Amino acid sequence: MFKKIKQSEHNLAAQLQVTTQQQKQVTEDVVRQQQEKEAVQRALECSLNPPEIETILQPIIESCSKESISHGKAYILQQVNQQPHTSPETLAQYLLYKTVQSSKYTLEYDTTVPICNIFLHCLYRSVCA
Repeated sequence: MFKKIKQSEHNLAAQLQVTTQQQKQVTEDVVRQQQEKEAVQRALECSLNPPEIETILQPIIESCSKESISHGKAYILQQVNQQPHTSPETLAQYLLYKTVQSSKYTLEYDTTVPICNIFLHCLYRSVCA
């Protein structure tokens, strides 16, 4: 009888652990989806094109070259200077979101740094604008 009680306690503890992990995963997924939805919505409200930003970020992620970083900075300046509704803060927030989101899964430190460099450049332009 004592052995059955111990086995039952062990099973309950294992079920609790699995349930807790599942709840944590579902919560993280919901938060991530909401963050993405809000980031894209803010970007669209400011006349930003998220797929276009992805096109700019992808070469930085892939090659991390000076040219791709320079192109990213030029894109930021172009968006801020030519688009009347583009908010530098919103662009910076979107870049931050994409950097944090990507760094959890695919980016290495060497790639995250240049994207953060572009992010800081965007913030600088926001402060100095």
